[in-house]
Amino acid sequence: MKVIARTGTGNMLKIGKGEKDAEWYFLDAPVIQFVKNSIKNGDEVTIKYNKSGGKATITYITKGEGESQQTPKEEKSVEKKETGYKCSNCGTALKDNKYTKCYTCNQKAKNDATVENFSSDSTDKVSPSLVPKCIDCGVALKDGKYQKCFKCNQKNPVSSNTGTAKDNLIKREAIGHMVSRSLISLQGQVDEKNIHQLIKSIYVTYLNLINQK
Repeated sequence: MKVIARTGTGNMLKIGKGEKDAEWYFLDAPVIQFVKNSIKNGDEVTIKYNKSGGKATITYITKGEGESQQTPKEEKSVEKKETGYKCSNCGTALKDNKYTKCYTCNQKAKNDATVENFSSDSTDKVSPSLVPKCIDCGVALKDGKYQKCFKCNQKNPVSSNTGTAKDNLIKREAIGHMVSRSLISLQGQVDEKNIHQLIKSIYVTYLNLINQK
């Protein structure tokens, strides 16, 4: 590589095999004086440089043709400071004393507590006589929301009394729809004097038909 040009301040060199492929390089502070005293434009040089944020800086330069190379970035090693705090369960180092257990052990403890506290939530804090129980097998339930435990409800589901009311609602809606369609077909025969009687008559007719067994 050859020195093509330099800045007036002497802190940058344009270096390349020729004018077309030449690039500008900044000079590291220790290199500036050496370049000023020893390197001239047109000299063949060998350099070492590093790049950061698109900026190339020469850290070493010598006269003579050789293999120029980019210096690899040095990774800063982060020293882990010992805090003196450790997980009370497994001994893993903790960041501070905010917690007594590491994340893994703390999560395991929470899961275990959920299982262990299931019966205590139902029996220890509530009088045994008031604890809801499955009506089939008698096992304690978590709350009174259900009448049976999951297994018993799968085998023999709790019957619901809401079916009759729901069926009646569907029946009334269906009859209302049929009455409406019937009135549409009777256009020309319906007026304000007989419409109420017609609706009542048609509704009762459909109701009797549906209720027939």
